[in-house]
Amino acid sequence: IVGLELFGPKSSSFRLGDTVVTSCIYTTSSTTATVTSSVRLILQQFASPEETQKNYEAAREQAEDLSGTKPEDVTDLAEAAYWVGGSLNHLGVRKGNRWYQVQMKEVEDPKTKAIELLKAALPTD
Repeated sequence: IVGLELFGPKSSSFRLGDTVVTSCIYTTSSTTATVTSSVRLILQQFASPEETQKNYEAAREQAEDLSGTKPEDVTDLAEAAYWVGGSLNHLGVRKGNRWYQVQMKEVEDPKTKAIELLKAALPTD
């Protein structure tokens, strides 16, 4: 989907109270590329859909300040989704009690590729 030879993942998982956070990052080899590209996937599983929505909305509100661009709604992906470009190149998707995030750095057409990646990865339940 990304169109690059990626290495990894480097992954981590931890618990913050009732929330489980899992993250993995794939990168191009710095010896074979002039600029290192990366794809970061983050899954946060909250105790309830309401808690997921609260955290999702707070992050969406902060996205413009952090990225320098306004978030755009992404339809037909899950219950709610947004893309914010600028310095973040971040896709946030809320589904049930899970919040999926994809961040693309130095990847051509990051929005399209992030959406394709999550479409392939999201559970169909």
